[in-house]
Amino acid sequence: MQSLGDEPRPYGSRKLTGREGWRIRGGSYRIIYEIDDYKKVVTILNIGHRKDVYR
Repeated sequence: MQSLGDEPRPYGSRKLTGREGWRIRGGSYRIIYEIDDYKKVVTILNIGHRKDVYR
């Protein structure tokens, strides 16, 4: 998660469809986050198992 501060769109990250934000995979888990390029802030919205995190 700390590396998102240095590179908010690392290889493998994807823009979410149907809602704002990005996601990155970590095995069976996902990190859902938003990027504010103007303020240079990454906000983590949710971390969880892939079957639950998008709900």
